[in-house]
Amino acid sequence: MTDIHQPLRDIFAESMLRGVTKAEWDAVATMSAISALLADLDAAVKENERLREEMARDVMSKTMLTDVTIQNGSMGIQVEGGAAGLLANSFAEQFIDSGAENYLEVSFHHKKVGGLTVTLQRNSGKTPHMLRAKAEAERDAAAAERFKLHQLLAMASLSLEALLKRDEMNTCQHEETHRGGVIWEICDRCGTKWADDQGGRPAWKDPAEWDQARSVLSQIKAGREQA
Repeated sequence: MTDIHQPLRDIFAESMLRGVTKAEWDAVATMSAISALLADLDAAVKENERLREEMARDVMSKTMLTDVTIQNGSMGIQVEGGAAGLLANSFAEQFIDSGAENYLEVSFHHKKVGGLTVTLQRNSGKTPHMLRAKAEAERDAAAAERFKLHQLLAMASLSLEALLKRDEMNTCQHEETHRGGVIWEICDRCGTKWADDQGGRPAWKDPAEWDQARSVLSQIKAGREQA
């Protein structure tokens, strides 16, 4: 920094000999100090610009191209150090600060090109396209499994309905009977007989298994209508 004290002392001494007033001397001292400060500021600005240019050259010189791959009609370039390192660190900080888990989209706007989007993706993570593809694959797999289950359910329903009908046909419900002697009532179909003094023929009641089978068949039918 410029040393202004000695020149000011010399000016002050000479001015006293010439009869310059203190007010005039103060104005001269102030202008000298301001000029010195402006000179220092201008020098600092120039030094800052020099350092920035030197740092930019240094950063660019340390940017290294390490790999180039061409596959499936696209080209990949791998760089490290220098400007690439600064850019990578900047993106990584944005990724951390955002709290993203797999990917982060950063939007830009260029006055000629228009809107641009940079997608930052973890190597172990997935891009929006990959996540969408995975969701669609899971959806298709679930739909195929659902169709398979519907087919199995339809087959089970037909089988259960056939078994129920066969069991109903082969089970005598004692619908037709005749009297045998004074106290007996006898089934015309299966020959089962009941004595009047022992309560006679009981009212028919479907087996619990039949009711359960009918309930299942009803639920299957309702599910088909809602699907």
